[in-house]
Amino acid sequence: MTSKNAPTVFLAALLAATAQAEPASSSTTTATAALDSVIVTGTRTTGTKVSESVSPISIVSADDLMQTGQRNVIDALARLEPSFVARALGGDYANIVRSATLRGQGPNQTLVLVNGKRRHTTAFISTSGGLTSGAAAVDLDQIPVSAIERIEVLRDGAAAQYGSDAIAGVINIILKNSQTEGTLDVSYGQFHKSDINPNGLGNGRTRSVSASKGFRLDGDGFLDISAEWRDKLHTNQTGPELRTTTIDKYASRIIGDAAYDLGALGFNAGKTLANGIEAYAFGTFATRRADSYQNQRLPNNPAFATLVAAGIYTQGFEPRETTSEQDRSITAGVRGRFAGDGRWDASLTTGGDRIDLGVDNTINVDLFNDTGSSPTRASIGRFSNRQTTANLDFSKPFDVGLARPLQLAGGLEARQEQYGIGAGDFASHYEGGTQAFVGLTEHDAGTHDRNVFGAYFDAELRPAQGLQLGAALRTEHYNDFGDTTTGKLSARWDASPAFALRGTVSTGYRAPNLAEQYFSSTLVTPVFTYVQLPANSAAAKLAGAQNLKPEKSDNISLGLVAHPAKDVELTADAYQIRIKDRIVLKTGISGAPAAAAIAAAGIVAQPGTSAFYANYFANGIDTTSRGLDLSAQTRSDFGAAGFVKWSLAGNFQHLKIDKADPSFSLGVLSPLTDSTPKHKLVATADYTLRDFTGTLRVTHYGRTSQWTQDGLTGGAPWHEEVVKPAFIVDLEVGYEFSDGLRLAVGANNIANKRPEQVPLATALPTGGQLYPAFSPYGINGAFYYANASWRF
Repeated sequence: MTSKNAPTVFLAALLAATAQAEPASSSTTTATAALDSVIVTGTRTTGTKVSESVSPISIVSADDLMQTGQRNVIDALARLEPSFVARALGGDYANIVRSATLRGQGPNQTLVLVNGKRRHTTAFISTSGGLTSGAAAVDLDQIPVSAIERIEVLRDGAAAQYGSDAIAGVINIILKNSQTEGTLDVSYGQFHKSDINPNGLGNGRTRSVSASKGFRLDGDGFLDISAEWRDKLHTNQTGPELRTTTIDKYASRIIGDAAYDLGALGFNAGKTLANGIEAYAFGTFATRRADSYQNQRLPNNPAFATLVAAGIYTQGFEPRETTSEQDRSITAGVRGRFAGDGRWDASLTTGGDRIDLGVDNTINVDLFNDTGSSPTRASIGRFSNRQTTANLDFSKPFDVGLARPLQLAGGLEARQEQYGIGAGDFASHYEGGTQAFVGLTEHDAGTHDRNVFGAYFDAELRPAQGLQLGAALRTEHYNDFGDTTTGKLSARWDASPAFALRGTVSTGYRAPNLAEQYFSSTLVTPVFTYVQLPANSAAAKLAGAQNLKPEKSDNISLGLVAHPAKDVELTADAYQIRIKDRIVLKTGISGAPAAAAIAAAGIVAQPGTSAFYANYFANGIDTTSRGLDLSAQTRSDFGAAGFVKWSLAGNFQHLKIDKADPSFSLGVLSPLTDSTPKHKLVATADYTLRDFTGTLRVTHYGRTSQWTQDGLTGGAPWHEEVVKPAFIVDLEVGYEFSDGLRLAVGANNIANKRPEQVPLATALPTGGQLYPAFSPYGINGAFYYANASWRF
């Protein structure tokens, strides 16, 4: 079987299962149960079901998440949602603070809600290259899986409905709200040993314990509390050291997953008060400590001669980047009714993320040479992000003599954002600074604020049987970017109970986040120094930067929904997303402009550094994405032999660059167009026989590639790294005992598939990175796990 005919094979298999489908027994869950689920995302009309939506939307249940074998939201969702893709690994601190993409767009271009309320973003911004560069997105890993009831993924432009960032779509995480139910889950997993490095560093051994319990509050009230602890060891896929050295050739550990331990709490509560008013509150609190390795420093490097002579790091050293992070969010509100069936909702959400960066097993060579001593551990500095949002929403149906009432909604939103940078230790930024990362200085430090005020109006109408029309309009005022107005029109026509057409047209707007405007850092490799300059700073202007502008977009979607037989649903949605003035990381700026900018920023060269490069965020790229989302589901009932729920979901996408600043290199352009798979198909068979369950999931990833700079020059010649199309197979089997206890074992990527190795020229000078960091299915191979869960 070749990869070229993979989509055809998937569709043929699903159609064959559909043809054999038999009527469902009433004692089992049907394949269309999810389609009958009521959604709260993408509509203001209460009671709307997935099967009635005018936009493509997926529902991922808590059970779906748990049966992936993963106990974090990013990796679990990436196995279930075809349009959601997570990068294998980031560089440096971006290996700790991870992000993902929806429909091939940047992580910043997907809005994340929790219980329908806007979630704050991470304080850290990735500058490690690739599509996730510039991403100060929501850190989904900080939300405990044990707190989640379901996730609604709206794959459509929704800026007019929800505001800035909703260019690619919306991820709405709905928390549990039980009065009585409880769960306890214990899980253990580990990756297959590395094929290229005998020192596995624990092979990513992962342990997790989570629990949730619902409590009744005075009759109709509820309080659902969740707690989670998870820890993970490093993986190590670093190639052998190719530089001249006397150390162990496998001493380097830079390529692999970060190690971390994370603790998280979540709660969701609600209670009806007097006069039918309901008070509610929910929130999450998380803390994470993590570390990630940097490149090996060799003892024969002349820059470290004084250290070796003094008996320090005589065998070389490998700096380790560390983080200590606190993430919190809490929402409180009241809601009720007015004028009969009208609804109002007033809420206040406040949350933020603080991350303290450090570097261990390092040294400041300049400080040692000048004073005879230097600490080997330093605080690099601190980034913090805080967001407070107040919402007031109204909705009411009006009888206008048509098939259904006219649903009108409107509201106001006020949002205050704050981004802070704190300086590191003196030793971290003295002269050339510490190895791996140079500390932030008082020149970098500061607090930056922004205020946003918005108002929206939404209307949904069914003027005739089977016809839905919708319109949304939102206007927002940014104190730093002025006014903007976005709109959306939607329609759906149910020609019959078995067939419907749907479509939307919308405009979008994304203001540069504060991190994109003010983030700064200095990364040091054994050869090069990369300086990230704040985009709006005077220093960046010397290198050619201009003040950032907002991104503007338009989105068109056209799809169909079909029910060709009982318990069978097929959907297909074609879309186009155009983004103007897209913000990307401009890299590799050298020469006199870079030197002047770096000097103006107060940064000096470290001993042994051969070249300086300046980076900053910039507008200047216009893109058009075209794609197709497909889904199909059915079931086969085998009577006493059990039943199977079949599903197939897929995303096909292509992004082209319409206009680009001619100074942008392939390193900027290629990740946008090529570093997400051309298609991703997920076929799943869920088998149930009384208390026995089995899940087989086959994912086919299309071709993925990226042009990467030469490892010796830091620029041209450029080399193409390719991840060929691949099938990835996941399998889980489980058994549920009568007392609610379920035991399961499984494997992700059971065939231990890894991507092709990159050209050696891109792995130099160290030879370490043999696997492409953008691989959509990772670089660690098979992940084996076992878990025990108890419902009570």
